This record gives sequence, C-alpha cells and structure tokens, in this order.
Amino acid sequence: MRVKGGTGGGASLHGPSLPTPYQRWEAKQNLDHLKTKIKKVNASVDNKGTTPPKHLVVNAKKAQLEEDRLLEIESRNKLLLHHLHKIAERKGVEGYEKSPKKKSLLRGQAPDKPNTKSLNAIKRREETLRIERENALILKRIQSQNHKQSEFSVARMEKEWKETLEHRKYASQWVKPPE
Repeated sequence: MRVKGGTGGGASLHGPSLPTPYQRWEAKQNLDHLKTKIKKVNASVDNKGTTPPKHLVVNAKKAQLEEDRLLEIESRNKLLLHHLHKIAERKGVEGYEKSPKKKSLLRGQAPDKPNTKSLNAIKRREETLRIERENALILKRIQSQNHKQSEFSVARMEKEWKETLEHRKYASQWVKPPE
C-alpha cells in the first residue's frame, strides 16, 4: 500500500520530504472546505447585544429644537428685562417730574419700608376670630358647670377602694379545690 507524500520506504537521506503538488492542492481544498463550514455555522452564544428601549434612545433633533426654543425664550426675557429697566429709570411723563426720584430695586434688594399689607392678613384675621369664638364657647361651658354638683366624690371613691381591697382579701383566701 502506498502512502501519500512518502518516498515509499525508509528514511530519507535529505531530511523531511517536501509536499507534492497533489498534497498542496488537497490541503488547500480542505482549508477552503473548513472556511465555508465555519462561515455557515450559527453562533451558539448571542453576542449581538440588545436594542435599547425607545424611551432611552436620545432624540437629537428633539433636543436641539428644545434647546433652540429655550434660547429664544431667554433672549426674549432679556429684552423684556431691558425694557422694564428703561421704564423704571424714566423720570415720568413729559413736563411732570416726580419730586423724590425713586430708583428701581436691584435683584435681591428689599424696599426700605413696607407699604403693603400682608397678602394673607384677611385669612389670619378670620382664623383669629374663629379661635376667639371657640374659646368663648369653652369658657361659657366651664362657667355653666361651676353651679352643678361635681360628678366625682372623694368619699365615694374611697368607699369603692375599700370594697375593692376587701374583695381582693377574700379572693386571696379562697383556695381552689383539688381535682
């Protein structure tokens, strides 16, 4: 029987033999066959990852539109603030000037003397009146009961306590009959 790639017998004098053209062709065919098999194999582990949920995906266009809208609002606010500042700096109607020149307040600054009343003064006054009415009713009830006899009697309570002590004494002397 003949062996592929061998010289037919025994050891070679020149070292290992070189592959024949057929052996090279056969190795190339085997390698190509293995490569195609590997390409066709499905992965046994899913390593593709998952698609993120829709609510977590950043919508760049929406974010840009929101930012543009906020910038527009901010610029309009600055313009309004500028106009309000100009109005506050004015002296008044032409031909009429205010006697004491009032300057507008700066941010975080409080007026010198408060000339406005509290916004919830009416509610506080109503609450105070309600409490006063309730207190008057309680006082009237207390005063009307001063003329009545008290429901509590020290003598009666002492008598009941003595009876309780006697019951305890009799109960402690009672012995349970053996079964």
